[in-house]
Amino acid sequence: MARPVVKRASPPPTTGGGKVKTKAPDDYSSDGVDDNDVFLLPVSDYQIMLAITVLAAIVRLFRIYQPTSVVFDEVQYVVD
Repeated sequence: MARPVVKRASPPPTTGGGKVKTKAPDDYSSDGVDDNDVFLLPVSDYQIMLAITVLAAIVRLFRIYQPTSVVFDEVQYVVD
């Protein structure tokens, strides 16, 4: 019978002297994230983003010329 794997929490980040490093109140960085630069994304992420953008443009621009005349959705349109 296999033993279950127990994940243990990692110790808090420390400075060189062994003191626990605390975050500043305005520091919005995530623990464990070394670099969150958008230009370092993998190529597959850019391909997915481009595919979604193209799909959105097709859906938005499909038959955009219709209706060809002015359409009023108000029931009470008074003609002079």
